[in-house]
Amino acid sequence: MEDGQLWLSLGVHNLIVLSHDQNITAEILDFCTTQGVDMETWVVSERSRNKYSINDIRYFRPSTYTATSNSNAAKTDTAARAYSFPQLPTGDPLEFTILELYALLVVIETRSRNNFEAFSLDCLKIEQLISELIQRTGISDHSKRDVMLGLNAGLSRLSSQALSGTSPISRTECHFWPHSLLGIGVANYALRNVADFISGCVRDTKFNQRFQALTRAPFEYGQTDNSVDNDWPTYFNIAPDIIANAASLGGVVPDEEDLEDVPNPITYYSGRDGFRNGILTTSAPLMSVSGCNSVQWNLGTITHELSHRILSGKLEEMFQNVLHEISDSNVTHLDHYFASQPKTMGQFAERLLAMSLMIKYAEEFPKSAELNEALGDPISFMLSAKLCYSEEIEEIAVHIFDYYHFYGAQHGTYVDFIWQSWAVQPSIEQRLEHYIKRTITALAVVHFRLSDWQERAISDFESILDVEPLKTKLPFYDQAKEILETRRDVIVSYLEQMQHVIALFHFILKLEDLKKMAVDDPFKSPPHSSGASVSKRNYTATRLVFGDDTARLSRPSFRNPLLFLRDFSTDAEPSAAKSAWLLHMLSFNALNADGTSA
Repeated sequence: MEDGQLWLSLGVHNLIVLSHDQNITAEILDFCTTQGVDMETWVVSERSRNKYSINDIRYFRPSTYTATSNSNAAKTDTAARAYSFPQLPTGDPLEFTILELYALLVVIETRSRNNFEAFSLDCLKIEQLISELIQRTGISDHSKRDVMLGLNAGLSRLSSQALSGTSPISRTECHFWPHSLLGIGVANYALRNVADFISGCVRDTKFNQRFQALTRAPFEYGQTDNSVDNDWPTYFNIAPDIIANAASLGGVVPDEEDLEDVPNPITYYSGRDGFRNGILTTSAPLMSVSGCNSVQWNLGTITHELSHRILSGKLEEMFQNVLHEISDSNVTHLDHYFASQPKTMGQFAERLLAMSLMIKYAEEFPKSAELNEALGDPISFMLSAKLCYSEEIEEIAVHIFDYYHFYGAQHGTYVDFIWQSWAVQPSIEQRLEHYIKRTITALAVVHFRLSDWQERAISDFESILDVEPLKTKLPFYDQAKEILETRRDVIVSYLEQMQHVIALFHFILKLEDLKKMAVDDPFKSPPHSSGASVSKRNYTATRLVFGDDTARLSRPSFRNPLLFLRDFSTDAEPSAAKSAWLLHMLSFNALNADGTSA
């Protein structure tokens, strides 16, 4: 720009203009007035060489657009809405946790109201969820407090990161020190929008409601001649192709009374937690703020954490149902539980989950007599099995769910992205074989009907590992190849152990509508449904250009942020400038399905 300089920031105030021309200031004020955008003016004077003073700070609110001096700023803040949580008696263990939550919600709502309204709306949903949690019976105060403490921690980070640069800027401070003045509101909003897209896909395809309807549907599949394993109980003698299609038979439709909202998690960045899922929160690595243009730090990896959020409660409920059925039926040996015919599809799925846990925990008993004795106390056996292996079983289920739905079952895209993101994690190399097993088990889901499904899954993994970029970019490539060569029989054995989890996914967790919505984008031409990124030339803007006098920032139109990230988060090295562009696009340029601005 003439007579001045312009910077793009990641803060709530994401445009910084330095100008000596009062006319430019007036034009910017007129634009902000028209658009309803907050702005501040700072009068900066040079006292001596490289020493400056700020003589006057004024900020402008979109509601009135009257100039307000910094000293009176606090008086003009709009009052927060009154959050209403159930009344608790004085001294209740949850009292101070709720007090902190109330304060955090008020801060986020008032600071985000004019700039990032979606944060304010998220606060309203949090109020409803926590009110319901407080009143729920059967959950200990300790468990409730754990949920709220995790939520408070996430809200605190969100507030300090995203909203620290709200007016008056001089009165706030972001704890992410490279952005201590203006914060990273744009980056937080981008992360929130990616998570909201995934939550929206689950909500719009009614995945949760359909899952509940499937669990209640009668189990009508009897014996077949095509047995999966002769050692299974007779009701398990269902060919893999029947299991793979069972969930789509009968046209199960959710009841309207089952409809429920899928709330968006509170999202934030963390240098310690990286990608991590909580009950009401989800975090991403702090490095993604300046490096999400690269494969290693791309934000699309968050689909794995959000898949945990989708499945974790369902798996826990299924396990509790297993315990209840064993107890209610007075089962005295676990074999008797598996021998009983399931009445609903939910009970069959629960048996698949229980079988997965039993097979893993049975390895702890090298002698058959010891195992048989342990199986004679089925409740104790299943509780111990869950304690030892439920995390592993959930991880496998989540990998399968993520790969199939959010990567469109495209093994090349999936392996490339997750393994390059794992390559920067120092702990991966110590558990390399485990991560290989996880990946191959996920890839096996598309081959499960075939007799050689194990070898096909391994071959899929090898085919991507042996080509660029993994062949040269993966620091533990040689170790991975050695494991595949020397431990192949162990990997095949592991796949056979996990076949019940694969069957569980096909039977009750797979939804083609979810897959289609998550991997398609009507604004990419031609449309596709494969889940693999197509050429960037199909976007309205074909490339990212900036940094010279003639170029301008490209602004592609897109509806699906996951595909957008896979197309543009492909650089080998992190770039703060390119990441800033990506974050701005994810915050402000995504389109709704009808082509209107999101």
